[in-house]
Amino acid sequence: MTIDSGWTKIIKEGAPHAFTPILGLRPHTVFIDGQINLMKADYIKTWQMFFEYQFLRKVENAFTHGAKVVVLGFDNYKHVPTAKSMTQLQRCRHVPSMTFSDDEQLPPILPENWAGAMRNRAFKTKVAAFIAQNLRIKFKNESMRTLVIDFSDEVEVLGAPFELPPVLHPSSKAKRGECDIKAFAYLSNHGPLLVESTDGDFIPLALLQMHKEMAHSGKMPLVILHRMYTVTDGEKMAKKRNSEGKSVRRYEYVNMEHVMDWLSQELTFIPSPVHAFAALVAATGCDFCMNLPNIGPKTLWKARHMLASLDLRQPHDLMLAVVRIYHNQYKQKVPPMLIKPSPQACLQDIVAQYQNLALGIQRNTRIAQRTRESVWTPQRMHAHVGNTLWTLQYWENLDQFLDPLQPGFGYRQEKGRVSFDGVCL
Repeated sequence: MTIDSGWTKIIKEGAPHAFTPILGLRPHTVFIDGQINLMKADYIKTWQMFFEYQFLRKVENAFTHGAKVVVLGFDNYKHVPTAKSMTQLQRCRHVPSMTFSDDEQLPPILPENWAGAMRNRAFKTKVAAFIAQNLRIKFKNESMRTLVIDFSDEVEVLGAPFELPPVLHPSSKAKRGECDIKAFAYLSNHGPLLVESTDGDFIPLALLQMHKEMAHSGKMPLVILHRMYTVTDGEKMAKKRNSEGKSVRRYEYVNMEHVMDWLSQELTFIPSPVHAFAALVAATGCDFCMNLPNIGPKTLWKARHMLASLDLRQPHDLMLAVVRIYHNQYKQKVPPMLIKPSPQACLQDIVAQYQNLALGIQRNTRIAQRTRESVWTPQRMHAHVGNTLWTLQYWENLDQFLDPLQPGFGYRQEKGRVSFDGVCL
């Protein structure tokens, strides 16, 4: 999963102290996003190199942080939400999936078209199983360190004993599909959780899970993200080069407690700043939501004062927020309109207001044709609000997520495929 990278830039510009080049603490648990590591460089030509470079080295390096437990997670496709199928289909249009069935064995050499291979779920599942088997061999005599392989319904513990939390027991029947949501089963009072992943959705996920745990136990768990370096708009990044003159990827640590403190100060006028921020992030596009047309993170963040007293967990308030922001964006080019305050307008009225606004934009020839053509219909925008709210509850509820095909979430199923409401197939 991923989000618009503009949000990370906004966070770093607002809370630069949360981003550091060194870890500066000892995590109790390190969670490694195995799905990210399935993507390899071209110079990796053999299965042995693939295992050692992409996984064994990452696991060993995680232990050097002083962690007692290292978790390697993979997707369990049996439980991945059906609402993600649209994203997968879109990606396969750009990179066709390699043909590979469940009853086939991995080839003796790595496929040349690795990107196409990674579009095939059956192939990725076999690769993950290959990695797990090799790690079992490496850790069979380990007695001091604990490696957890979180792949299938039954989580494996290798090396030193580790008591799994209840949600990880097969009897819990938790729908733990995507690797991303698996990480937060390992939040504990033992110490910080370090997440090794470049996926941006770990930002709203971490914020919501820390907030949830704080409300439940009164204690704030600490989550650190290790991700690729974020270059802000006001920063000119000096290109680091290695001895061969090639560019070197830079990484940094993000202390999510500092990010949460900053958000609380920036959004004091909004009920539940963490939920509000996560809703804005989802609204600008992720694996379960389309991108808002002509409006991105910068525009939303600059207009945050217009969201005062709105609870963006509610469809009424989120739709009202969308209408206010779009009206503010085009108020110089559309007829004046009254945006009613939250308590006085029903949801249907707000959708009707959006319809008038959309027509005003579409009919104004002073606005670029491409912009006018990209404006969503009221049905699509209303469905997008539902998509956003489903994503918000998924990021919060994790394995207890609601069925995206329930009424009000803006998805539909046709011919066995899930798609967005208000979009012509």
